[in-house]
Amino acid sequence: MCGCLVAAIISLWGFVTLDGEDYSRAWDVAEGIDDIRQTNVDEVVMRLSAPDIWNRAVRGQMNNMLIYEINDARLRNSTQEMQMWQQLREVIRDPQRYQNGGIRIEPSENGLSKLQVREPAGQRFRGSPGWVLNAADKQQFAELTSILWQFPASRDHIASADYLVTVGMADGSGLRVNERDRVLVNEAVLALPSEVRAWVHRAARGNAEINSLTHSFWYEISQFCCSRIWRGDGTDGNPRPRDRLGFLDDDPRQSDLITGSYPYYVGYAGVFPAYGPDGPAEQPPGTSLVEGPQ
Repeated sequence: MCGCLVAAIISLWGFVTLDGEDYSRAWDVAEGIDDIRQTNVDEVVMRLSAPDIWNRAVRGQMNNMLIYEINDARLRNSTQEMQMWQQLREVIRDPQRYQNGGIRIEPSENGLSKLQVREPAGQRFRGSPGWVLNAADKQQFAELTSILWQFPASRDHIASADYLVTVGMADGSGLRVNERDRVLVNEAVLALPSEVRAWVHRAARGNAEINSLTHSFWYEISQFCCSRIWRGDGTDGNPRPRDRLGFLDDDPRQSDLITGSYPYYVGYAGVFPAYGPDGPAEQPPGTSLVEGPQ
């Protein structure tokens, strides 16, 4: 069911063109489309989100696969492909958001079915510019992003950011950070293990005192280690908008797939995950292993 759902979503969104070597997958995709058309979509989403160890295990595997695809597209500066994988991952990582009409199949003008999906959390922040950074800031921000990518709970947030596809450019000139990205960085920093977060806090405060870096930006990053910048209850005087399917925009939250403890190494030179996206990491010289909770 899960594999068919992925194939159906990809095909209905128009992300797959079957030709050449793709013929071998055509039958599976066709079956997936047929399944999702003939099934109550809420039931499919409910099955993905059921509190069953196998379903969570499958979702976890799919989530990791999609994060790999997001990162691969990012490294190739493929914006549209990265955003496609991010949108698909949103459904897998937080399927409860898509129940009760959050995924709809509607006929289009040419008679083919079209998948309508609610917008990602934090969409209301997406159209507003975030930070304006100089070249030195961008280099340091890229290093911070690398740290956030290494820790599962932080990577869970940062993998949804739009700026990822531009952060790795050689000269940093193309880096674009919107307000939603800023919110996600805040959540990712807060999700770091406490000792790692303390290290980032010290490093950010240090950067704030360097003349070549932007004081206000790095001071704000240091504040991210202690508090959230968004308020989702409407008490800030800004009502949340509704998306094209009528759903109120909500704030980013951590996936239920991210649980447990994640060990890391701590040393004078920094903090390093003991188990990163690519598997177990070798312990750097002069570090000690910390088995603290995430």
